[in-house]
Amino acid sequence: MASWLRKMTPLADVGAFMPAEAGGDSGTSPDSLLARESVADNSRGAGEVHASVEHLLRLLRERLLLAHDIARAKWILGRTITDPAREQALLEERVGWARNAGLDSAFTQAFVTAQMKACKQIQQADFQHWQEARAVFTDALDLPTLRQWIDTLDRDLLATLAQALPGLATKAGQQHLRQQAPRILAGPGIDDEVRTTALAPLEKP
Repeated sequence: MASWLRKMTPLADVGAFMPAEAGGDSGTSPDSLLARESVADNSRGAGEVHASVEHLLRLLRERLLLAHDIARAKWILGRTITDPAREQALLEERVGWARNAGLDSAFTQAFVTAQMKACKQIQQADFQHWQEARAVFTDALDLPTLRQWIDTLDRDLLATLAQALPGLATKAGQQHLRQQAPRILAGPGIDDEVRTTALAPLEKP
């Protein structure tokens, strides 16, 4: 992420170079400089909000796309898409991770549940397609390995979520989420229904 830090010139030093004008304030008065700094701070803040929202969307996309590999592994192994016991254990584990990141437990539960539901929607679509095509696969990525990838990704996702939430609580953050989601949160199997499911906990009415 680009650094937004920049060297500031003390106002006292700037004032030394200000021309004195009789009968009016200079265009480079301390008040005008402070106003410019306020605009710059707002711009910098908006940029940080945009960056955190877009990074969150990219991680969500990566997680959703892994659903295809998980579906293929389950298909070959003859596993069902849903696994309530594992899903509950995974949910409790993620809530613990999120608590350490300073996230609200109830919100985290809703967010993680939405991601699992969106992934299952993709897997269900894959299974339906393969059933109709009578697909036969001989190879797939190892399911335990895929789950390790999901674990690593979810840790990054929750950390990024903690950074993005303050911005998402603003009108500008919500607007940027709505504008960028169709562009970033896209790809094979990520249709409007899946996208809506994944983003539901993040959107404010």
